Amino acid sequence: MSETRFRKYLAKGLNPFSHIIQVENSYSIGHPDTNYCIDGYEGNIELKYIKKWPVRANTIVKIDHYTKGQRAWIFKRAMALGSVFLFVKIENEYFLFSPFVSIEKVGITLNKEGFYKNCIATWNKRIHFDELIEKLKRWNDFRVLDKSLLKKAKGINFE
Repeated sequence: MSETRFRKYLAKGLNPFSHIIQVENSYSIGHPDTNYCIDGYEGNIELKYIKKWPVRANTIVKIDHYTKGQRAWIFKRAMALGSVFLFVKIENEYFLFSPFVSIEKVGITLNKEGFYKNCIATWNKRIHFDELIEKLKRWNDFRVLDKSLLKKAKGINFE
């Protein structure tokens, strides 16, 4: 499965419940792949696909195509209290990450175990779309609870 097929699978699964579009934006560097609106909750999802886990369990899972521009966009949107997620598929597993974990840890410090410990949700072989929808909607309720994340995030350098 490629990122394109991942996006199509996500769109098909969410379609009965939402308005979801693929975003191709040459004006905003780093804009996430997908924009959604579900029951009035709107947000963005950056999709990443990695074919295989690293051979060693303690190896950091790198995402070469997760750019500084994408991290910066996610950071700026999160600082404005917008809903934005990183959704990663590795082999047959899906991982949904909050914006601050996605900009500070994913592709930088997380090994396989770290993916499981730091994600908002994970699914094996197929996404349970009812659960995903609840996560996407409920994030709006919890995103501002930890003000220390906002303060800490202000020190991140994307240069």
